[in-house]
Amino acid sequence: MAHILAIDDDVQFLQYLVEILTEEGHYVELATDGSKGMTLLTQKPFDILITDIFMPVKDGIELLRDLKKTNIEIKIIAISGGGQNYSPDMALSVAEMLGTNKILIKPFTKIDLITIINEMLKS
Repeated sequence: MAHILAIDDDVQFLQYLVEILTEEGHYVELATDGSKGMTLLTQKPFDILITDIFMPVKDGIELLRDLKKTNIEIKIIAISGGGQNYSPDMALSVAEMLGTNKILIKPFTKIDLITIINEMLKS
């Protein structure tokens, strides 16, 4: 199916994503911050990127800015449950301005995620 990169600083949440996505037949690689994620993105091709917005080292907004400067073509799902002084809506609207294809507010359901991924793979 798809080669997916998931980036989130919450390791338990990443394991949840791995369960959902591998169950659907996808190959998933993980990173715990935007810097590690960007390194993976420059090393190999991915079909879909799922990235949290609020993370240490390099957050999702910085990652999306850096990604815009490259020739890497990838479909992007931005996810967020909010941050210290930011609502998830606010953070995800910034992500949309930076080229994100879809947004999801945490917590979301397995069905929500799989539906979005299937739509992305069809287009």
